[in-house]
Amino acid sequence: MEVVQDLRLSLGSKCGIARTRAAIILSVARTKRCTTSAEHLDLSPQYVREVVHAFVEVGLASIPKRYRGGRLRFF
Repeated sequence: MEVVQDLRLSLGSKCGIARTRAAIILSVARTKRCTTSAEHLDLSPQYVREVVHAFVEVGLASIPKRYRGGRLRFF
């Protein structure tokens, strides 16, 4: 249950990659098919499979917590 809650929190993330990957995992969990989820999310089936395989191997670490690249903010 904690995993689903963490995935739902990722859906509200500012990072687009985290939102997309969380949506993929939740969609595949509901439909059980990569191709159906890919059509629903308007993504390629191969990308959906790669995200699912990474989630199975690594777990929640496959979904980035926040964007870590780019230039630091200047205050």
